[in-house]
Amino acid sequence: MKIESIDVLRFPLMLLVLFVHTIPEEIVPVPFTFSMEACYVWISEILSHHLGRIAVPMFFVFSGYLYFFKINDFKFEQYKKQSLRRIVSLLIPYFLWNIVFIIITLAKNILFVKLGAGEDVLLVSLRHATYYDVFWGGPFVFPLWYVRDLMVMSVLSPLFYFWFSKTKKIGVLILILLYLTTLESDVPGLSGTAITFFGIGSYLGMHRYDLTALLPKYNAYKVTLALLALLIGTLLGGTVYYELAIRFFILIGVLALLYLGFLLTRRDKIKESLLQLAPSVFFVYAIHSVYIINWVKGFFYSLGMYEKAWYRLITYLITPFLTMIVCLLLYALVKRLTPRLLSLLIGGGVSLKFDKR
Repeated sequence: MKIESIDVLRFPLMLLVLFVHTIPEEIVPVPFTFSMEACYVWISEILSHHLGRIAVPMFFVFSGYLYFFKINDFKFEQYKKQSLRRIVSLLIPYFLWNIVFIIITLAKNILFVKLGAGEDVLLVSLRHATYYDVFWGGPFVFPLWYVRDLMVMSVLSPLFYFWFSKTKKIGVLILILLYLTTLESDVPGLSGTAITFFGIGSYLGMHRYDLTALLPKYNAYKVTLALLALLIGTLLGGTVYYELAIRFFILIGVLALLYLGFLLTRRDKIKESLLQLAPSVFFVYAIHSVYIINWVKGFFYSLGMYEKAWYRLITYLITPFLTMIVCLLLYALVKRLTPRLLSLLIGGGVSLKFDKR
């Protein structure tokens, strides 16, 4: 049950990531009018800009939890073993995906130029980028900033172990309070999200918490509070108070989503389907963003009705699912043709769990 509650959430969280990447990053204040345009703004802002922000923090919680779950006494040999494992599960896929998409970008532009089309913005940005920008500061496959930060958290894992060994629950509270200040280091690899939520997961893993046991009481209140915090964050979108409000929602929302994971483990058919889809999550995470989701969006845009609000709403809701289907078909194809390459690309089968049980 401890691990199942993580596994069943991985695919729904990945779908939420696709919603995040369906619209531009700019937050739009929600309107208070009755129109199809207002409906589109409310739905897209809630799903992509507010609720969507909980996905990556949840993955950091899972990673921290699984990193420390089986460690009884953190010694150098265990640190060495975990570090070597992460060369396979994190470092190799991280560089492979960036290199693969650099090659794809170059090949695509060579072909398009020969066909008379212009260069795309990715090639232009690549031409002016340094190796640091491509493989760390960006990175080129931008969702892999999560993997980059996770590698840094893994390197710093002895500090997390020492910190929580000395401070106990107070250490978790300090991390949460620092997170709520909204201060960021702006150093690639040291995001507040990574430090806070990998830290929370590390503490839970160190103390062998059953994630479902975190929710024995007051579940309705936790879900209600999370929804209320989500609404407040949505209403404050575009204001100076937004970041604080949405970070408070994320903290409460983690508990609400863990409860959702618990409920899903009790629905056998749904649970089995989600567990079967879970191994594909990292592949989808890495492959969707550079071209696939933009091609899907471009297809709908090319139909010439994008100025209509009802059309934008429908295509907004459809795009993540179509992108997911394309990515899953590619996953099945690569798995069938080159399973060894697939294993390297997803970290030896570890996927967005980044640890073996």
